[in-house]
This record gives sequence, C-alpha cells and structure tokens, in this order.
Amino acid sequence: MADPRGIVSSSVTSRPFPFVNVYMKSPEIVSLQGPVAIGKTGLIRELGELPNTRCVLEHLQFIDQNRLKIPISPRDKETFFANQLFFLSVECQRWKISKLALQDKNTVFFDRDPLDTVIFCFSYPHVFEPDWDILHQIEPVIIEMYRFGSIGLADRIIRLTAPWEVIKQRADDNKEQQREQLRTTWLFDMFVDFVLAQAPDSLALRIVTVEASGSTKTTKNSILSSLEMSDSSGEEITPDYLVIQDLFRLFE
Repeated sequence: MADPRGIVSSSVTSRPFPFVNVYMKSPEIVSLQGPVAIGKTGLIRELGELPNTRCVLEHLQFIDQNRLKIPISPRDKETFFANQLFFLSVECQRWKISKLALQDKNTVFFDRDPLDTVIFCFSYPHVFEPDWDILHQIEPVIIEMYRFGSIGLADRIIRLTAPWEVIKQRADDNKEQQREQLRTTWLFDMFVDFVLAQAPDSLALRIVTVEASGSTKTTKNSILSSLEMSDSSGEEITPDYLVIQDLFRLFE
C-alpha cells in the first residue's frame, strides 16, 4: 500500500528470484513509461515486493486536490505555463524522494517520470497551439531544473508496449477512470511515446522496450531480464540537461 509520500514500501520475500542479484548490483532509477491501462500500477506493486527496492508512485492525490485551480484545457499560454510549473513542482518532490531512496542503495522504480511532464510542456503547444510560441519561454526553466538536479532523467526508461486490442480491453475493464479522462490521457501518452520513439541518441541509450501484453508477472520478469541485458555500468551517459536540450530541438 502506498504511503502518503507516494512510496510503495518494499518487503523482503523468501521466494527465490533469478534476477534479484543482477539488478541489485548497480542501484539506479528506472522509470516505467506506457499508455494508460497498460498495467504500470500493477507492475509497480509487483516490483515493490522485491528486496532493496523502492517504487515512487504518481502524486495523484495532491494533483486532484488542486484540480479546481487548474483548468484541464488551458485557453491561453499564461495559464498553460502556470499549470506546467505546478506539475513540474510536483515532479520535483517525487524526484527528491527517489534520490533519497537511491542513497540507501535501493533500486528505485518510477511510475512514469518527470520526463512525461517535460514532454507535455513543449508537445502540447507544438501540436495544438503553435501561435503560442511558448517553447523559448519554458525551455530555460526546464533546462535549469535538470542542470541543478531539481528533477532528472531516469538511468533506465522502460517503454511498455502492447497491441491496441489489449490496451482497449484493459481500459474497458477499468471502472475507476472515466472514459473522457482515458481519452485525454491516451492523447498525452501518444506524445510521450512519439518522443521516446524518435529520441536522439543521447536519450535512446537509456530506453528499453518491453512487451506488456502478457500477465503482470511475465512482464515483471521481462523488465528485470531487460535490465540485466542492458546494464548501464561503464557507459558514458550524457548529462541530463544536454539530453533535454536535444529533445527541445525535435520541436524547433
């Protein structure tokens, strides 16, 4: 169960798991990316049962408490800019939690990632409001956040994919989310997936694609196996703020 800070506490299990020693050898932050209804929440809870693991959930409760102050569809760039600064501040809180957990030599699994919010910051105006010219206004703010470590990029990004029929069936079975909310979230997820698919080399080195059409247990095993095969130790990683600069160039 998630605590008020959004962490799923880990519990040591006596059941053997073939990949535990492998992924524990180099503690890192791993983010799970993928469309709504692909099963990220279930995977986070499964991963949270592994030893020396911390999982950081989305701050949905905190966001919902501020929904009356935040228009879902901003009609001007000033409102949009203010909205995104709020969401980035929420991500700063989550990032701080993850970095603290990493100090305890835990592998940290992120439910989504600050990168999601960053992508929405420049993709929404680019697609829907090109006259806003907000790119050059928001870029320096985001770059400075990454430069000074207020937020950061995960060491590994797990890009979850599944056939449309599988995602649609899971969404139909989800009684907690309203259909309009699902449509809005799918649109957002399309932005994220497009950017991950088109990512420059500076980001692509961190991305691992995992098929998530099977059971939660099967997908969890695939994630841990992929982390074993794509061990980041010894790789030269581009600084986060330079990666974000490369991403902004996609939309110039």
